[in-house]
Amino acid sequence: MMELPTDPIGAAWLARAYDVMPLGTLAVVSQMRGRRTTEVNDGFRLETYPEAMRPPANPAAHLQFHLRHEVPHLEFLARLFGRTGPGFVQAWVAAEPTGQYARRAAFLYEWPRRLPV
Repeated sequence: MMELPTDPIGAAWLARAYDVMPLGTLAVVSQMRGRRTTEVNDGFRLETYPEAMRPPANPAAHLQFHLRHEVPHLEFLARLFGRTGPGFVQAWVAAEPTGQYARRAAFLYEWPRRLPV
């Protein structure tokens, strides 16, 4: 697994905040720094964004950033939702019932629970 940056955003922020590391490698890791850059190393990307792109320090904002700007990592999301429970996704959907990313997060939260065992 790639080391998490010192000022992560998106999935890397969620991984650090909830102590949930994906079993595989995140295809895209995002961080905050001075200017917008992209580094590609062995097929994986490190995206650097300026301060103006920083999401608010809450899980819904960083999950939205992950869904919008990074490659969604389903295994990681399933483990993250197992750790967090439905609370922040329910609050997000209640606050933005027609928001496309809130609805996607709710679908992704429910999706593994609908699979036959």
